[in-house]
Amino acid sequence: MRTDAIRLTQKQQALLRRRAVQLREKGKTNAEVAHILNVHRKTVAGWWAAYGRIGHALFEPGKRGRRVGAQRRLTAVHERDVRRLVNGSMPDQLLLPFALWNRVAVGQLIERRHEISLPARTLGEYLRRWGYSPRRPQERAGERTDRAMRTWLAETYPNILRGARRKGAQLFWGDQSGVYGEPTVPPGHTSPDHIIVVRQTATMTIMRAVTNRGAARFLVYKEALSVALLVLFCGRLIASTEGRAVCLVIDHLPEHDTAAFRRWTNDHRDEFTIHYLPTVRS
Repeated sequence: MRTDAIRLTQKQQALLRRRAVQLREKGKTNAEVAHILNVHRKTVAGWWAAYGRIGHALFEPGKRGRRVGAQRRLTAVHERDVRRLVNGSMPDQLLLPFALWNRVAVGQLIERRHEISLPARTLGEYLRRWGYSPRRPQERAGERTDRAMRTWLAETYPNILRGARRKGAQLFWGDQSGVYGEPTVPPGHTSPDHIIVVRQTATMTIMRAVTNRGAARFLVYKEALSVALLVLFCGRLIASTEGRAVCLVIDHLPEHDTAAFRRWTNDHRDEFTIHYLPTVRS
């Protein structure tokens, strides 16, 4: 079994690199050194090439990986500015042609404010880091009755999907979650072996509508969820689909199941349909 360098300390890795270089200087081939040190031949080749570029700096223990924020296109100042605007405004309030925030809208905001154009994948990484992207679904079997969930998936959901397709509607899954700050390292805790990571508590909430393909539309709010805010979001969701009807699947939060919200959905039944997930077990 080869030596797993990742499991070694920084000092042990440095000693291993030094030993490899010493053996190469004695005329050993990469393959021979790899056999002696029980590592991969390409690893030895990489060390030898690095030694030719940087010399004895190769033997200095260093911190693994890149520093936090290294090689990011946006500076910390840029990130704070963008998040402040997304958290406090709607896109159209900033003269952007969108009813809700999405990846394209955030990209246009960044380009307009800071003259930086980011590719879609990089934008997605920033949205994920900022807590705006939908998280991977988690198992909920312990919270919902198994029978109800199986019935819903086997019978109710296919009917919802067929109905949406028949109407030409766009299907969304709605959710809310807290928005957290990015982990930070306090001053004075920069040792590679003793990094203390601090995560901010959630001070805002994001309301999202996500398609089956993972495309998300969202808004961020500070106040408690209310019917008025839910109606605002749903109205903007309709506006964001450019004439297509909306089919929204949500859970049974109290605000989602009020008479006022049901009246609103009934008044907009030609362009908006609501469906509920199985009730959470009490």
